[in-house]
Amino acid sequence: ESGLGNGALFGKMPPLGVDAMLNVHLASVTKNMTLLIAVEAIENGEVALDDMVTIREAAATVGGSQIGSDKESSSDDLQEGEKQTLETLLYGMMLRSGNDAAAAIAEHIAGEGNFDAFVARMNLRATQLVLGNTLYGETSSPAGAAAGGGISIPQDQITLWRHANNKPLFALIASAKSYTGCGEEADGDVRCYIIDKFSDSGYPGLAGWKGGNVGFEIDPDFDSYSANGGPYCGTKESPPGYGCLVAQASRLDRDMIVA
Repeated sequence: ESGLGNGALFGKMPPLGVDAMLNVHLASVTKNMTLLIAVEAIENGEVALDDMVTIREAAATVGGSQIGSDKESSSDDLQEGEKQTLETLLYGMMLRSGNDAAAAIAEHIAGEGNFDAFVARMNLRATQLVLGNTLYGETSSPAGAAAGGGISIPQDQITLWRHANNKPLFALIASAKSYTGCGEEADGDVRCYIIDKFSDSGYPGLAGWKGGNVGFEIDPDFDSYSANGGPYCGTKESPPGYGCLVAQASRLDRDMIVA
C-alpha cells in the first residue's frame, strides 16, 4: 500500500517530524521538477516539443554532467550558439542528466538569464504539491538551479513523482532508455546526439528513475534549513551511500516507488 510508514521498507526511516535527519541536497534529482515544469509549459501552450532552442553562454558553461557525456569539459556537450529542439534537451536532461540541457530548458521557458524566475516557478509548484521540506534555491552556478540546486526529503520526492508520472509525456521521457535527435551547430552544420541512459541496471519492471550525486552548493542566505541545506548526495568515493535516487518499478500490476 502507498503512504509513508506502510511497509517494511520504511522501517529504518526517522519518525515524522525529524526532518533534520532527512534533508539532503537533491543533486540531479532536481531535474524531476524541471521536467514537470517543462511538461506543464508544453501542456499550457507556452512552449512546444519541436521548439528550436538556441544554447546561451550560461547553459553551455554550467559544468557538471553534460548531454553528450557525464564528464566535464567534454567536446560532446552543448556549445554556445548551437540549436537543438526542446525535445532533445528534455531527453538529454533525463537520460544523461545533462546540466547544460536543464539550464537551456530553464532559459527557454523563463527567458534568457531568468533563472530566478524559473526557480520561483519550481518553488511555487513545490508549494502547490505540498512538498513542505523541499527548496529549490540559488546556487554557486545560476544555471545550476534548474539542474541540481535544491534540498528535499524522500517523501516529498515520492509525492512529486506520483503526481508528475501521471502525465504521459513525463512518464515517457522519465522511462526512456535511448533517444536520437539532431540540430545545428552555431555555424549551421548538423549536430546529432545519440543518447543512451547511463547506469541503467536493467532491473526487471523498471518504469523510470532519476539519480543524482553531490549537488550544487546552496547560498546560506537563501537556505532556511541550515548552513548548507543538509548533507550532499554521496558518491562511491564520498559516503554516505551511492547518491540520491527516485525510482519506480511495476510487477504483477503493482507499482512501487522508492526514494
